[in-house]
Amino acid sequence: LQKTELKEIEKKNDYNSLGFNDISGTTWVLQSDNKSSAELGFVIDGDLKETKGFFEKFDIIFKVAENQSDNAKIKVVIDVSSINTENSIRDKALMDEDFFNLDKYPSISYFSKKIKKTDENYITSGVIEMMGLKSELSFVFSHLGISLNKNNTKVAIFEGEIEIDRTLFGMSHTPSIGD
Repeated sequence: LQKTELKEIEKKNDYNSLGFNDISGTTWVLQSDNKSSAELGFVIDGDLKETKGFFEKFDIIFKVAENQSDNAKIKVVIDVSSINTENSIRDKALMDEDFFNLDKYPSISYFSKKIKKTDENYITSGVIEMMGLKSELSFVFSHLGISLNKNNTKVAIFEGEIEIDRTLFGMSHTPSIGD
């Protein structure tokens, strides 16, 4: 995917120097006209090699309350049918009932309950719902700044990573595939 490019901006408009508190009172959403502005990828460990892929369709809403960054909220909804591992046979298998069971559970969602500032990052705590099961989930993310994308639209740049055990959501343990 082509990523949003960081551009050098004059010092008086240096969005990259803006911190998380500078985006209070704002709502950030995935740009429908620029799908390359965000990506949601995954890695599954395996005996011989890891499988990498991504979801092509998802929505993200990140709302930061006015003067209350600790009341920020994140909502992510993933369309399971958009899974792409660059192998259509594997993608079809992942959507079958042995794995994501697309017919029964077409989406995965995460809703934050709380976002807390640490020394260098943020921790979001909330609920992930996958395959009809809900589980508490916390993960660390970073606010890397604010920039202008190729469409000259101001974008906030965030990065985070989570690890989940797929067997806790009803997928069976398979010896050759990591959980």
